[in-house]
Amino acid sequence: MSLLAIDTATQTMSIALHDGSRLLAECTLRVGRGHNAQLAPLIARTMQQTGVESAELTALAVAVGPGSYTGLRIGVAVAKGLAAARDLPLVPVTTLETLVDAVPPYRESSNLVVALPAGRKRIIYAEYGPMANRWVESQPAKIGDWQAVLAEYARPMLITGEISAEGLAMIRANPDHDIVPAPLRLRRAGHMAEIAWARLREQGAQSFPAERVAPIYLQSP
Repeated sequence: MSLLAIDTATQTMSIALHDGSRLLAECTLRVGRGHNAQLAPLIARTMQQTGVESAELTALAVAVGPGSYTGLRIGVAVAKGLAAARDLPLVPVTTLETLVDAVPPYRESSNLVVALPAGRKRIIYAEYGPMANRWVESQPAKIGDWQAVLAEYARPMLITGEISAEGLAMIRANPDHDIVPAPLRLRRAGHMAEIAWARLREQGAQSFPAERVAPIYLQSP
C-alpha cells in the first residue's frame, strides 16, 4: 500500500512515496523547464530503488497549483494517466498547502506569508494565521510583487516559500519580518503525501476520482 505524490508546479520539482505511516522516498530538485524530460524517469528510478512496484500503488496525489501553467499541466497529466490506468484515487493538493504544512506555528504573534514565483518578477502570495497549532488561511492567494507585499504587511510576519534573491534582500532590509529557514521553505512532496493520506482517511478513496482533478491557475487582476 503506497501513495505516489507528484509536484511540478514551479521550476522546483518533487516526488515522494509514502505508505501511510512512513515516507519511503522523496526527491526534490530544481529542474528549470525540464519537467517533461525528467519526471517520468525520476518516478521510475525512485520506485525501482525503493522496491515499490506500480501494482502496489493504492493512491496518488498531485500539486494542482497555483503555479506555472506548463509545469502544472505536465504533473497533472502524468498523475491522471497513472491513476486512470488502475482506477486509483487522485488527491489534489495546492502548492500553498504543501508549503504551509512544513512550517510549525512557533510564533503565535506572527502570521505567515506564503509565496511562489509567478514570472516577470511577480509572486503569488497568501496569508495564514495560527490556530490550534496549525495554520489557517486568512487572506486568499493573489498576484503582486515583493514591494507590494512588504507595503501590505507592515506588522511583523513570517515569510516562507520560493523567495528570489531580490525578495530575500528586500525582506532582510525590514527587521520586523522573519524568513523561515531554507529547509522549511522547500516545497516537498513528502508533506503533500501526508496531507493526501489524511484526506483519504477522512473522506475515503471514492471521494477523489482522477477525472475531476484540474489545475488551478491564478490570474492577475
